[in-house]
Amino acid sequence: MKQTICFYSRIIQTSMNNSLGIIKRICFLLGVSVLLLISSCNLSVGQKTKYGSSSDLLKIIASEPMFWSRIGFTQDPTRLDTTGKPLFYDRNFSQTIKTNDAFERVGVKIYTGILHNGWIGVDKYDYRAVDMTLDSLLKGQPDRFYVPRIKLNVPIEWANENPEELFVCFNGPRDKEGIARLSNKMSKWFTTDGWSENTADDEGRVGLQSFTSQKWKKDAGEALVRLLKHLETGPYAKRIIAYHIAFGACGESTLWGTWDRKTELKGDFGINHRRVFYDWCIRRYGSLEKLRKVWGEPDLSFDNFGVPSPYKMKSENTTLEAFFRAGKQNQSCTDYSIFTSQMTADAIEYFGKITKETTGGKPVGSFYGYLFTQNIAHAGHLAIDQLLNSPYIDFLSSPKRYYRCEAGWPGGEQTPSLSIGRKKIWIDELDNRTHTNSRNNGWISHNMDETRTVLWREIAKNLSNRNQNFWWMDLAGGWFDNDTIMNEISKLYRINGLVRKKKWESVSEILYVVDDKSFTVMSDSYGFVNGNSGGVINELEAELKLTGTPVDTYRLCDLEDLPLSQYKLIVFANAFLFGEGQWERIRKRIPETSTLIWHYAAGIRKPDFAWSNVHKVTGFTVEPCPARAADGYSGYDIVNDFPLIRIVPAPEQTVLDRYPDGSIMTAMIHNSSGGKSILCAYPSLKAGRLREIASIAGCHMYAPVNCTVYADNRFISVFPKVEIHDILKMEKQCTLEEQITGTRHVKVNEVPLDMPKKSAAFYLISD
Repeated sequence: MKQTICFYSRIIQTSMNNSLGIIKRICFLLGVSVLLLISSCNLSVGQKTKYGSSSDLLKIIASEPMFWSRIGFTQDPTRLDTTGKPLFYDRNFSQTIKTNDAFERVGVKIYTGILHNGWIGVDKYDYRAVDMTLDSLLKGQPDRFYVPRIKLNVPIEWANENPEELFVCFNGPRDKEGIARLSNKMSKWFTTDGWSENTADDEGRVGLQSFTSQKWKKDAGEALVRLLKHLETGPYAKRIIAYHIAFGACGESTLWGTWDRKTELKGDFGINHRRVFYDWCIRRYGSLEKLRKVWGEPDLSFDNFGVPSPYKMKSENTTLEAFFRAGKQNQSCTDYSIFTSQMTADAIEYFGKITKETTGGKPVGSFYGYLFTQNIAHAGHLAIDQLLNSPYIDFLSSPKRYYRCEAGWPGGEQTPSLSIGRKKIWIDELDNRTHTNSRNNGWISHNMDETRTVLWREIAKNLSNRNQNFWWMDLAGGWFDNDTIMNEISKLYRINGLVRKKKWESVSEILYVVDDKSFTVMSDSYGFVNGNSGGVINELEAELKLTGTPVDTYRLCDLEDLPLSQYKLIVFANAFLFGEGQWERIRKRIPETSTLIWHYAAGIRKPDFAWSNVHKVTGFTVEPCPARAADGYSGYDIVNDFPLIRIVPAPEQTVLDRYPDGSIMTAMIHNSSGGKSILCAYPSLKAGRLREIASIAGCHMYAPVNCTVYADNRFISVFPKVEIHDILKMEKQCTLEEQITGTRHVKVNEVPLDMPKKSAAFYLISD
């Protein structure tokens, strides 16, 4: 109990420093005092009581670092072995228990991980794996708290009995018997993220449940209620402080087949899915006659209605009109992208509501919003606003970004977390491989120095992004089985708490803007988004972050009410779609002295397609460009699967870059107030050029080029990609305490930066 009180005392101190106003502080203090009383009386902190403790739990999961443990890591879908025992990836938890204990010794009290859902068949439930997991993690550990991740994918027995409710990819069967034949082969080959690589080519054509299946939601909801009641009436109820709802590929709310590069494996072409999409379209347009008119299909009926093929959805690199889905013939693709996201968000809300009602209001969250890694628009991650406005969802999350995530690179997230953090809690999954990783050589740190750099960079990233929370992850096991690494974790845990005591303020003068809604009106393009190897949106953000100054990332819709006066350079990545009057509203809020950088056909949909819209938004006129015009250009390493455009010459322009054939690729114009507008018809600006533009725009450069800087009003951190011998330049005199080496610099404006490549420096700022 003494340790529990100390734990909450730290939370009180952190929250007090981050609260505004004496009354709010007093109210919060009273709330946490009630939480302590509840804990001491052995009551479940998540239950509805006269005290109402859910807000206190939200404060905890918003600020206390967590550890993702392999204890309970189970196959998905859940299944039993040949002896009738629940299957785990590990049978011996000894190494994981050792790692858990090591994290607790450095101060971590909250654990998360995958909890078996107990749903093992049609109307069959078995909680042996649940209880084993809870006992292994919490028994004899009274100060630990738990956030279970509960996957709600169907058991294979359910899939075999409900073929009409299953996901079916494009080249899969369309009849009930054909689907059932393939679903019966799932037991051997279907794994956590879909069909294994050893699957025969003619078999891996169906998935588990379709996200539109009402029967799945009903049956999974029943399984969820049963599990929650088992947990909330069990011995560990008071230590389960939140629930992470999961389903789909890897439990990440992602449609089956999304991450496969094979177009024919994408979907969903299931029997029920087609029916639900038809009904949705009728509701959306009001009648079949109106739907026929909007889609330009006068003979459309339920019998010939279909989901647009993945070949129709993806870019064919033909015309800009086709790429941005102009014309009635492409409206079905836009509607389908909106539909799948809404259906996914509906399912998340459905299970979130069940969880809140069953647990008395405990916090609920989910993976969602993968704008930087989605690959295809109909993956289901574009209904961000629906979840941000939902009363049933408290936090969202994603794994870290897997592109340019090694030491020396900026790292990043799969979602614009600053945008999420305006309304919900964001929790970052730090799936960063250390140098002790022996099972997976991807994205690995090669030695302790690189491991240290990545660990510090990820904490700096999260603190600078509005104090968002995170969990360290040990996905393959053994990543933290090292005393030196755990010593670093101890430092980071202490720094995290220390920094959070002071109110967060952004100091970024560069704003990077991405847009979720624009994906609905553009063809699927690996050139723009590629989860494995970048794409324009990923590469551009990484290059911006290598300019030597901090960068904020928000969604386009945030610009309608986000304070913009601090930003001297605003970079729009994919601002292709503007609603009626949206750009005019945003333009009035942007300082006239700011520099704006646009990419590709910015504003082409406003909201209807017109080439002239680009000029209305950016000030530049564009026209088609030969398909191979960029051949030989050494710019971004991307797939040229989108039609090329070029800038039409005009007297007021300054040309910055040209295609190899001499036509204009990038140009700049000035306004009368000193502001600038730059259009990159093809991505051409890398870190060095972006730094020049930012400097001219008046942005303060803390570190040299090829350095990532994560900073706010409380600290500044530097992560060089290359060896540097330069100066860290502060905007005003202050005292800096470097936390890795212990060096202190009193009342300085500048500090020498002599750092090897892929290293790290983290300075606490005091006046």
